[in-house]
Amino acid sequence: MKNLVEILHAGGHSLVLRTASGSILTFDGRGVSDLHNLYDANGAALRGACIADKIVGVGAAAIMALGGVNSVYADVMSRDAFDLLKKNGVDASCGCEVDQIINRARNGRCPLETRIMQLESPSLDDMWHEIKSFVAELRSGR
Repeated sequence: MKNLVEILHAGGHSLVLRTASGSILTFDGRGVSDLHNLYDANGAALRGACIADKIVGVGAAAIMALGGVNSVYADVMSRDAFDLLKKNGVDASCGCEVDQIINRARNGRCPLETRIMQLESPSLDDMWHEIKSFVAELRSGR
């Protein structure tokens, strides 16, 4: 994991992933976009992976759990994300644990985390449905 964190910071990436076969992939997208794209295109690509990420909220944690990620390090991780990962057998660690992920305007909670936390007793599949809807809305400009 140390090597992945070094790559994350040295390259200024948003996400670094080591696949189960040992390939290292770097990503620079915003929010959950890269995780969403990976899982949506080929959910098996995350199985057994190790991930270093800048920020992990509930949405990212749900995708990682659904994908069968082995371990995750985040510079910043919400408590709810940490709990979700642990509950689903993902080894999680972070540089800083926070009550909630803050939105880009820094005036409230991350909109995706808010949407997911408003679901009543959501399953990972419920969370994935909400994430897909959220990403689709962003892409359509709503």
